[in-house]
Amino acid sequence: MLLIKLSCLLLQLSYKTSSQALFPDNAYGVDSGGDPKVIPKLTFEEFKEFHRKYYHPSNARIWFYGDDDPNERLRILSVQPPNESIVEKQKLFSEPIRIIEKYPAGDAGDIKKKNMVCLNWLLSDKPLDLETELALGFLDHLMLGTPASPLRKILLESGLGDAIVGGGIEDELLQPQFSIGLKNVSEDDTQKVEELIMDTLKKLADEGFFQNISYFLSSKPCFAPTTPTNTLGLSLLP
Repeated sequence: MLLIKLSCLLLQLSYKTSSQALFPDNAYGVDSGGDPKVIPKLTFEEFKEFHRKYYHPSNARIWFYGDDDPNERLRILSVQPPNESIVEKQKLFSEPIRIIEKYPAGDAGDIKKKNMVCLNWLLSDKPLDLETELALGFLDHLMLGTPASPLRKILLESGLGDAIVGGGIEDELLQPQFSIGLKNVSEDDTQKVEELIMDTLKKLADEGFFQNISYFLSSKPCFAPTTPTNTLGLSLLP
């Protein structure tokens, strides 16, 4: 259980590092749990003001469920006090940036084979329209959603790492991101992982997908495949 907890912390560190790198200029780049090194410098008034400004229904996606009256739902939303703040949009990057972060790897195994490589993209400088959001979700599933998906398959069969990291398309925030990588990578293979991901994405952009894969996945919204595809369990192993 301790090893799983440490691996979970590693994934959290990877997500935090990626978020801070992708969103250096807005609230998404702030550590939601607080940075112990700077918490003593944070005043209570600053804490309250940040919460008041950003943790507001106007900055949220809201779902209702059940058979209650839709008019009552709208009434609940309408009585929320106005809020002058919005989450500022992050400008897109003109060139890649590289971040190297250290973590406590523990004593088990070869430390030189405990690297994690994750490539992250900020996909748009504005929120997506519904059609584009659905299209990206479908594309994400084509690339990563099944054992036959080409990006997923080539990474897992490459021998460069033992589990996929990164969530693929993430559209929960104001601007969508795409993240993909491998865990437990040898120090000598980190560049190979990056090159494999970039080469595979370029090939997919140039050549597209096999027609039979696209046809099968086009019915994905209608039923869920019975074959497990998530490698989260594997990624929690040391």
